[in-house]
Amino acid sequence: MSRDLYWIWLSLRMGPGREGVVSLLEHFGSPQGVYEADARELTDYFGSSKRRLCEALQNKNLDEAYSIDQYCSKNRITI
Repeated sequence: MSRDLYWIWLSLRMGPGREGVVSLLEHFGSPQGVYEADARELTDYFGSSKRRLCEALQNKNLDEAYSIDQYCSKNRITI
């Protein structure tokens, strides 16, 4: 699986310019680490203050990220 896929997935879940991405990546190590985190790990990290974001990151569906990755690859767009 493309490493870019997890970056795309994370950007779709977090939204553009989301505050806290750097600390999230530092905590989980990488976008793939965030993807692989289970509900309990995400809840422990965010607490109750960011319930919606926590729920968004629990959505592990990669279909849209895969489509974007394929489109970029086909059209020679680098990420």
